[in-house]
Amino acid sequence: PQLIKKFVPYMKNQWFFIIAAPLSVVLEVLIETRIPLLMANIIDIGINQQDMAYVVRTGLLMIVMALISLLFGALAARFAAKGGIGFSRDLRQAIFNKVQDFSFANIDKFSTASLVTRLTTDISRLQMAFMMSLRMLVRAPVMLVTATLMAHSINSSMVSIFLVAIPFL
Repeated sequence: PQLIKKFVPYMKNQWFFIIAAPLSVVLEVLIETRIPLLMANIIDIGINQQDMAYVVRTGLLMIVMALISLLFGALAARFAAKGGIGFSRDLRQAIFNKVQDFSFANIDKFSTASLVTRLTTDISRLQMAFMMSLRMLVRAPVMLVTATLMAHSINSSMVSIFLVAIPFL
């Protein structure tokens, strides 16, 4: 938590991406988890009643939903990448400014290679962690909750299996 507090000032300019990426992920997951229910409806309603029009209509709806989900997934990746790039840019600038304030004794203590490595490799790893956290820290819990609710709507007794498995997941 204390380390995260140190990075918060460099995230402040990225508020749009910090909100837009998780929101896109939530919309992607909500749409994505509806598709299996539509498939169940095709089997339960369309095939059982031999209603080909329903099967085609629902199948087309599934394709449209998959494309919309793909769009939201791509938007989430784009927003996370832009937020991560902005975060790392601000962090690199702050580190560069700090290095400029070093005395000659401090500059002699740190090698140029070490400073360059810190300005590239370490910050690139933080950038990737920032990007992944915008997506994965939202996607997994939303998928878990949504899948549990969908399982409940299909078969309420199946939810007990999910509730046992959730703490392990």
